Amino acid sequence: MCLGSMERSPHAIAIEIVEMSTHYARASELYANYKKIEADFFHKERDNYKSDNATEKAFARTEDGVVMAQLKVKIKSLASKMSANKALLRVLEAEARNTM
Repeated sequence: MCLGSMERSPHAIAIEIVEMSTHYARASELYANYKKIEADFFHKERDNYKSDNATEKAFARTEDGVVMAQLKVKIKSLASKMSANKALLRVLEAEARNTM
């Protein structure tokens, strides 16, 4: 995927947006599951730490916490890419209207 490439057709860009939306939805569902795991960890482990912040940091160091952080970054990345592709699609649509 090359976001700046004007060689892609609007149809190809739209398909790419749909594919990224599917990945975004899946990642968001997984992230929601990890938020539940985080809440369970917090409920079970809170008494073992001095503060809420310390408990949150302890979860972040677990395997589940790392996966959750990776999902968060992936979701942000997908959102940015979708936004860029949508902007490119709008530009191509405007150019097509101007040439008619």
